[in-house]
Amino acid sequence: MTSARPYEIVVWGATGSVGKLVCEHVAQNYQGRVKWAIAGRNQAKLESVRKHVAELNPACKDLPIILGDAQDQSSLDKLAAQSKVVIATAGPFARYGTPIVDACVRSGADYCDVTGEVIWMRRILDKYHEAAKEKNVRIVHCCGFDSIPSDLGTCLVVDHLNSLGKKAAAVSVLFGKLSGAAGGGTIETILNQVATEPFRDQRAAADPYCLNPPSTRHAGKSGDQLLPRYNKDQGCWTAPFIMSSVNTRIVRRSAALQKSAYGKLRLCQVLLLNALHSRVLPKSMQHAMCHMACLCGVNLRCVTSCLMPLVTRSFLE
Repeated sequence: MTSARPYEIVVWGATGSVGKLVCEHVAQNYQGRVKWAIAGRNQAKLESVRKHVAELNPACKDLPIILGDAQDQSSLDKLAAQSKVVIATAGPFARYGTPIVDACVRSGADYCDVTGEVIWMRRILDKYHEAAKEKNVRIVHCCGFDSIPSDLGTCLVVDHLNSLGKKAAAVSVLFGKLSGAAGGGTIETILNQVATEPFRDQRAAADPYCLNPPSTRHAGKSGDQLLPRYNKDQGCWTAPFIMSSVNTRIVRRSAALQKSAYGKLRLCQVLLLNALHSRVLPKSMQHAMCHMACLCGVNLRCVTSCLMPLVTRSFLE
């Protein structure tokens, strides 16, 4: 990677809700420490973002702007050639992400994003992994809530036990009370996947090891929890976590790529139902959750139609 590039970081998709949060963080914590720029397809909106971050940190008043449109490959090629790292926040990535990954791989820029689209990630791995490896380019997906806590949390547990001369047999990631709402990009991503992804690809993404290298896929050996289950350690019932179908696949890929460190690791990621401490789960919830679990194994389109009313408001009140 050449050191002559004018920027260390370019935030592509800076005008979106997540992009603005990234820009705010960089402006408040790294301005003056790194050379960075914002990028997107709309000059006026980018200027509005620059004005906003300049209010947070006046040193950002001349923050560089780069135009890069997913429909214009040459503009993305120019963008990637100017930065050491591109942070992509513009989704749905299945619709907009491939051209910027392509530009980064060819130009030698490292790439990271906030996607949670398993089907698209599998395509990117199949198409660009070897080329990125040859050029020493890093492609790092899922750098948001999906899946940083899960991936790094598991890594820290494994590293700690390794330092004690032990191996982790299993890691459970338990989520309690959550807050926050899904953004417009998340909702659009779900709708885009339902509307455009072939059913065979949706079924393939249901494989817990679908992101693993082919030689380390062991479908059926250690899958995801699809039914309600009582957790003795926590003393309450657990349910499948809505994003476990993304997070667990990322962690399993990390484990596969670092097999000597992780060993034969079993992974579980669930949502704690804190109010339900009785060992007997109410019949109505049993039926509802078992029905949802069956849908998860049959048709993602059906599951998404059931979940859509939930993603438009807080995950848990």
